[in-house]
Amino acid sequence: MTVTMELPRTKPPGLSVNFNPRADRKLYNTLVMTAYLMDIVSPGNHWKQRLRALIEEYEVDTAQMGFPEDFKQRPIWKSALESE
Repeated sequence: MTVTMELPRTKPPGLSVNFNPRADRKLYNTLVMTAYLMDIVSPGNHWKQRLRALIEEYEVDTAQMGFPEDFKQRPIWKSALESE
């Protein structure tokens, strides 16, 4: 049995464009929320860069985790992934 969070639709502004509505029971949307919260509680953190490094190091199939094909272009990931 799992509990699935309801995705925010309007607040905070701009967050909903980062979600993958077709992957409601996959890890991706939880990672989006985690990235958002990390930016709030620890500005300047490197969590997204570390996540990217782990995905690349272990050759994780991001599609199986619910990542959309264009996730690197979505606002929450774009700036962090381009800064490397």
